[in-house]
Amino acid sequence: MASQKEDRKHQSLPVVSGNSKLSNLRGRVWNVIDNTTPTLASKVTLFACYVNINDVHKKTSKVIKKLSL
Repeated sequence: MASQKEDRKHQSLPVVSGNSKLSNLRGRVWNVIDNTTPTLASKVTLFACYVNINDVHKKTSKVIKKLSL
């Protein structure tokens, strides 16, 4: 039977490889939420940060697309 840590390792999102620092940051934040936070309150706080990072990324992408047209 696999340990709880090994189970979480397989369930967590991988860090995206490549030059995208934001993608790497999102992957790392998600892994912290999934693997190391012991309480629900800390998971909720970190999840809010994760959602905020995604929101900023989407808005930035839209602005870049508009500027490149």
